Amino acid sequence: LVENLQREDLNPMDEARGFAKLRDMDKKKWTQEAIAKATGKLQSYVSESFHLLELPTEIQENIGHPIMTRSHGIELTRLSNTNSRKAAAKNVIERGLSVKQTREMVDQELGKTPKQTSNGNGGGLGGTGSPQRLLGQSPG
Repeated sequence: LVENLQREDLNPMDEARGFAKLRDMDKKKWTQEAIAKATGKLQSYVSESFHLLELPTEIQENIGHPIMTRSHGIELTRLSNTNSRKAAAKNVIERGLSVKQTREMVDQELGKTPKQTSNGNGGGLGGTGSPQRLLGQSPG
């Protein structure tokens, strides 16, 4: 199993499921740190992979079939509500958002203030509107 996890052609979801299988074999032996060491990954990478497994199945399938990247999925894990995650994923796919744009959209949903950029435009998504609109939800 460890050898398979070291392959370069694994998609992010297969890799995450492999990490979970290792952990489930022996939770005391296969900590995130032990998995990271055995596979040559960072512990934070392994941790983020476990978070990907918490996403709704539809989003996991999108990540597994390069419709969205692993990095898009990591950004979506920051949303705690399944419906928000699904709406955000739909928005990412339909609008072809970059990871940076996805991060900004999630930040808005979480109520975080966009960082100021050197041109003073706030670093947002170009006036695309409220988080609810970004996520395809009606306000209120």
